[in-house]
Amino acid sequence: MESLTSRPGIRRFLDGIDTLGVARGIVSNSSSDWVKHYSRQCGVADGWRTVQCANGNPERAKPNPHLYSEAIGRMGVDARAVIAFEDSPTGIRAAKHAGIRCVAVPNEMTARLDLSRADLRFESFEQVTPQQLLEF
Repeated sequence: MESLTSRPGIRRFLDGIDTLGVARGIVSNSSSDWVKHYSRQCGVADGWRTVQCANGNPERAKPNPHLYSEAIGRMGVDARAVIAFEDSPTGIRAAKHAGIRCVAVPNEMTARLDLSRADLRFESFEQVTPQQLLEF
């Protein structure tokens, strides 16, 4: 984990979101400390309007939609205007149960899992731009 870096294309993608003025948030089953540490290490710690973490509470964790619902509430947006980016079936289920459209972008560990419940799938953030998703 000491060599963990951001995924290919993510910095460009986040910069594009920021240029468009679109709010962004993090929803994670991990702890807040883990998210803070690794988002800093990967160079993507800034710019998030909300960060919602399960922090070891299985009742809050995905596939329960609670974290997504909480993030939507804190951001003050309608779920129909939100796009979640997920890399696992559990995350996709949580997003869909919260009424959110979902884009699957698998990682090396989840690429072979069934991500078919997502509305779209890209193998990398290099394959899509925020502008393309505004039409989604």
